[in-house]
Amino acid sequence: MLLRLFFVISILFIFISCSKDEPVYKINQKSNPYTLYKEAYDDFKVNDYFSASKKFSEAEINFKNINFAAKSAIMVCFSLYGINFYDESLENIDRFIKLYPSDKNLIYAEYLKAIIYFEMMSDEKKDIEPVLKANEQIDIFIKKYPDSDYSKDIKIFVKKKFEEGLNEKE
Repeated sequence: MLLRLFFVISILFIFISCSKDEPVYKINQKSNPYTLYKEAYDDFKVNDYFSASKKFSEAEINFKNINFAAKSAIMVCFSLYGINFYDESLENIDRFIKLYPSDKNLIYAEYLKAIIYFEMMSDEKKDIEPVLKANEQIDIFIKKYPDSDYSKDIKIFVKKKFEEGLNEKE
């Protein structure tokens, strides 16, 4: 009899303890995206790119205006590039291109992608794949945007880097 009473009390205790009024998971309250963007930009200006990328990302989610969300997204890409998180930056650039295909910053996203592939090149004697990817991405960019300022810049940048590489080998 005592065992049954203990069993009933135990079951009753389990049911009571599982029925709390407060939820187990709380959805984050939406923050003011303008405040988040300003904080992120302030972090960005002092080269705290990691914190800036997190805040820009959160601002992008909270913006209702697609133009501001796109601006936040491109800033996430550049912030990640700034701390040499190349793979994460490339993922965000691809996401940006898919989500905002008609944004005015699309050309900058493609430019940044080409620059990242170029900077990811290591010694071509060890692995030729990054060199080929970089060359392919740069060619795609130059063909897609032949008369842009970014295209002229990338031609100069690539030429300078290749000359530096040749000088180091000599």
